[in-house]
Amino acid sequence: MELPFPAYGGDEPFIFVSYSHSDANRVYKELSWLHGAGVNIWYDEGITPGARWPEALASAIDRCELFLVFLTQNSVVSQNCSNEMDYALKRDKPFLSVQLEPLDLPPGMELNIGNRQAVLKYRHPQAQYRTKLLEALHNPQDANETRLELGSRSRNSLFKTAAILTAVVIVAFAAYLIRDPDTIEESASVAVLPFQNMSANSNYNYLADGLADELINQLGSLPGLSVSSRTSSFYYKNHPPDDIRQRLGVAHAVEGSIRRSIEHVTVNTSLFDTETGRQIWTSSFEVELANVSEIPAKVAREIAAVLLPERAALTKDLFGKGSAVVAPAYDAYLQGLNYLRQPPAPEILGAAVLYFERALDADPQFAQAQAALCETHLAYYRMVRTEEATTHFEKAEQLCADALRRDNTLWAGRQSLATLYRHIGRFDAALDEIRLADALRP
Repeated sequence: MELPFPAYGGDEPFIFVSYSHSDANRVYKELSWLHGAGVNIWYDEGITPGARWPEALASAIDRCELFLVFLTQNSVVSQNCSNEMDYALKRDKPFLSVQLEPLDLPPGMELNIGNRQAVLKYRHPQAQYRTKLLEALHNPQDANETRLELGSRSRNSLFKTAAILTAVVIVAFAAYLIRDPDTIEESASVAVLPFQNMSANSNYNYLADGLADELINQLGSLPGLSVSSRTSSFYYKNHPPDDIRQRLGVAHAVEGSIRRSIEHVTVNTSLFDTETGRQIWTSSFEVELANVSEIPAKVAREIAAVLLPERAALTKDLFGKGSAVVAPAYDAYLQGLNYLRQPPAPEILGAAVLYFERALDADPQFAQAQAALCETHLAYYRMVRTEEATTHFEKAEQLCADALRRDNTLWAGRQSLATLYRHIGRFDAALDEIRLADALRP
């Protein structure tokens, strides 16, 4: 069988992986995913031709940061696996087992590893199992299936560089949790392109962009549907379908337009196949201004019904009720988003703050506006280098906390808190918030 990647051979911390060669097909799939997530992995591919296997294995175990064994019916009867586990336990190595299937461990093995950390893959959906596995790798001394949680102790990084503690890798880490290739079909992928403003007044461009932005957030909350990010989708406005498919890797895209009058808003949307350019669904909604906040949920419900008809019940639960936000508050919120999505500058962020505060004046219970205001103060905090930074940080933290108290399903609030905590070195808390955001927006 073809080996998935070279074993790690550098000087940074790495994981030693023990497994039965009879399970290579299953184990290599897990190793490839971990390797892609940035974990340094040594497995028996790292033994050079002509080397003595026992010495090479013992040396790798001595140097590893964590011993990871994949347990199956094959591996529990493998003498090689037993020898490797015994050696790791004698060396008091941090130990993690992943049971790929239900097992009755031999008495001697159960005596040795029964109280060691374990993750039972067969008990969990794929995405949840991988979340637990990454938690265990970050906390190798506190990862038992019955008490799997982030501890407060400092941990040794098992990732390729200390950049795991940077924003880029935290986002990449979240992306690996979110993008589960075993649960997302290629056909269940979509990009929402920026809507066109067909109104007589060009000042309503914020409404077109804002409704498209909200539609991305609505669709992103549906498990099993892969949704391209706003930044990527908006960049490919007016590009041909095959270019969108090639660049964004999505099978479908949504186009839309809005037309606002004095009393009504009309939104026309269509869903097309990015391979053929064929339109497969279209719809039109006309609502009074007072009900414009309900449009993204209505559109999301119909699109999800087309792309994931087998999840109709879940779709109904998620999108059955549109957001009930008073029109002045929602309009001010969308205008605030228009400024927040622009490159940060004091005058731009100041305008965003003004509109979000106006939205909260119109509707003090509008949790989304609070979360957006939190994000704005976070942007201020990252931009300024004076004593004002502390003030913006404290405001952002309080606003996120208030928003989540009002609506604990706001993934954006969790994401902003994760960024806040990362900036001050609270990395365990940041990762906790990322996982919660992932659970809210798979």
